[in-house]
Amino acid sequence: MTVTSKLPPKYVLLAGRIEQQIRSGQYRPGQALPTVRELMASERLGTATVTNGLALLEERGWVTRHPQRGYFVAGASGTKSKVSQIAFLTAALSGDTDLYVRGMTEVLAGGTDLAVSTFSSHGDLERFRQAVEQVADLQPAGVVLIALPRGICDLDLTPLAEARIPAVIIGEPMPGIACDRVIQTGQDGGRRVLQHLLERGCDTPAVLEALPIDAGGQELLWVLRTGFARAGIELTDERVFYYQSPHGWRPPVDPYIDAQRRMEEALASGVRFGTLICRSDYQAVGAIRAIVAAGLRVPEDVAVISAVQCAVDGVCPMRITAVDTRREDQGRVAAELLIKRIGGHDGPPEVHHIAGELRVGETG
Repeated sequence: MTVTSKLPPKYVLLAGRIEQQIRSGQYRPGQALPTVRELMASERLGTATVTNGLALLEERGWVTRHPQRGYFVAGASGTKSKVSQIAFLTAALSGDTDLYVRGMTEVLAGGTDLAVSTFSSHGDLERFRQAVEQVADLQPAGVVLIALPRGICDLDLTPLAEARIPAVIIGEPMPGIACDRVIQTGQDGGRRVLQHLLERGCDTPAVLEALPIDAGGQELLWVLRTGFARAGIELTDERVFYYQSPHGWRPPVDPYIDAQRRMEEALASGVRFGTLICRSDYQAVGAIRAIVAAGLRVPEDVAVISAVQCAVDGVCPMRITAVDTRREDQGRVAAELLIKRIGGHDGPPEVHHIAGELRVGETG
């Protein structure tokens, strides 16, 4: 007589293997298990088999399921505190940082148990670099990072990627990691600035731009040059003012003084222009200070417009005409993307573009 042994269902075998891995210490208390999709690929199993196996482990008390974040090994006090924080890393000043955080918090408060922990260096690049290098050690549930131009702050995010911590970058891509991004392009800002200036009859434009120029700055210049050329207006090289910004990124941080000094030099050289286009409000504030100190009026003698609105209320005596890049919306979208990744979504990286809006102020 032949005796046929019947194997347990596949999901029971999967649960047993994972249980043994937990017992052996391969997965520690509080540690996230691989996502459903990752287990499907590594175990060559279907969705139902994997989810049933994880549900069995949960029933046996070996794992706990956190909605929108996945499964974690049970048995550690304080586990929740390790996985409930979103680390927000930025070198922006407090006014701009608050806008991003406001948008992220609105999303996270809508039915999740996640919260934002902000690591802002307020323009200090060395502190920013240290925060980025150490964030993986904190084991956050996810990371939102404000990108900086590589020439200003070279960062390698490979350690963050190797730690398998979900991340979203707001801005240009950074080396070492492929992740979702949220971006407001220089082309978008350039088109809105260009349309406004052509409508108001601009004929002698100038541009103030910090070095090194990031991708957004290059796009802005390209849109302005080609757009003005089509309208029969020349943006000459002598009216594109470049400058270095050491005081904007080293303590004591002063995001206005370098632009102010460069504009003082430009005005002293005798170059004349009717409209000055600045990359951001920080440059615009410095430029306005130099223009007024030279005895000129804004906007009667020189109109000033910015391609990126910043939180400079209380610093500039005038409301700057600028493109609102909708930082709150950028924060909202970044949080939504991160929640998906924490919940186990492992599709290809997504790039979401946020369109800006021109806000007409008193400067032109």
